Amino acid sequence: MGRFIETQEVNFINNYVRSYLSASNDYSTFQEGSPTFCDYYTVDVRKSTTNIGLGNVVNIVGDESPIKYNKIENFAIYNMGEAIPTIEYDETAGLDTVIEGEGLVLPDTIIPQPEDMFIVSYQKDDMLKELVFEVNNVEVSSYSSKTFYKINYSLTQFTREEIEERQINDNYKLIYANIGTEYRSLITTKDYIFIEELEKKYEILSDYYIKYFYNRKLNSFIFDFIKSHSVMKNVKEFEERYKNIYDPKLALFIHNNNLFIKKKTLLKNIFIESLLEDREFDYEYTIFNLLEHPEDKDSFKYDSMYLRLINESIFSEFPEKFYECIHNITNFGNWKVSFNNKYLFITNIKEYINNNLTKNYIENNDIDLLEKLIILYIKEYNNLNKEKLKKIIENINVKRDFHSYLLIPCILFIINKLQEKILRKDEVE
Repeated sequence: MGRFIETQEVNFINNYVRSYLSASNDYSTFQEGSPTFCDYYTVDVRKSTTNIGLGNVVNIVGDESPIKYNKIENFAIYNMGEAIPTIEYDETAGLDTVIEGEGLVLPDTIIPQPEDMFIVSYQKDDMLKELVFEVNNVEVSSYSSKTFYKINYSLTQFTREEIEERQINDNYKLIYANIGTEYRSLITTKDYIFIEELEKKYEILSDYYIKYFYNRKLNSFIFDFIKSHSVMKNVKEFEERYKNIYDPKLALFIHNNNLFIKKKTLLKNIFIESLLEDREFDYEYTIFNLLEHPEDKDSFKYDSMYLRLINESIFSEFPEKFYECIHNITNFGNWKVSFNNKYLFITNIKEYINNNLTKNYIENNDIDLLEKLIILYIKEYNNLNKEKLKKIIENINVKRDFHSYLLIPCILFIINKLQEKILRKDEVE
């Protein structure tokens, strides 16, 4: 999944919309310049106390109005023309004539309806002015399987303050990059901010992980014990034996889920491929596969690893030694050599996952935060508490140790999946 939070600049939106609507031969009819951005107030039928369709609403805006609106910030309306910002409107005398117009609402955004309102801001005499319009009629047009909405609107004497004082039910943001995808293009401002905060944390964790573990000559992630600040026992002995550790299962996990791919920053992308062949055969036993398939948690078995010297692939071309991290359920039979009794998890995560040991594990400060988040995600996958997850994520940091090398990509994966869960159209609101 790509990043969701972008600065919604006019050029970016125009370029994206042109690409999205390129299949329509009639698109040039509507694309006659930049969109007009506005704050759009769409009628919330469920929260309004009168059936608007019956036409018995006396006051659309004001203390007596039964209408509730959902506000959408920075909403784009196309084909309004350039007359809107130059309309002469006397704030003292009011409207001398009825000022009307037409506009186009893009597919997969909202379904406009009569009684909707929108506010267009413009500069005049070095001052910011606002015009409030009401949607009077909506027509539906389909081109190349895409449904457009042509709205007819007229200028009103209402103000922003009158609309927002008592009639706003909720606030929304439009994510233009999600138009035409399986993700919601319209989300609440609260969820937008929530995702944005997750996104910032993702960037921080990702940057530190790359800084600590990315090996440019191999174009992969390596645990370099010499550079680490490990607290493992028998450090000297371990240092002499094992310097560079590579986990091909981790590489597969990163590759499968594009964890370091950013659509908008191609030059910073890191494309990871497994450097060792035939390492997929026991991938199903790893924590990485379990995160991808949490419904299979009952089959999770392993919790320790061993190392073996790598004398193949690109690793044989370097004078230093590299060791492969092998998880203990493999086709190597019973041959298992642990190094310093090194286990993947600090806590008995297998017991928490398989035996439903849930007592106080969220409040238990003795449980490692990385592992706590993994436990919570796997156990509560079908009913994730996003606030609970976010609270743990906020306190996670990347350390230059073997634990972070293996598990920080798991945290990045969980952040992505949490974002997806909020944005997917098939999720219950």
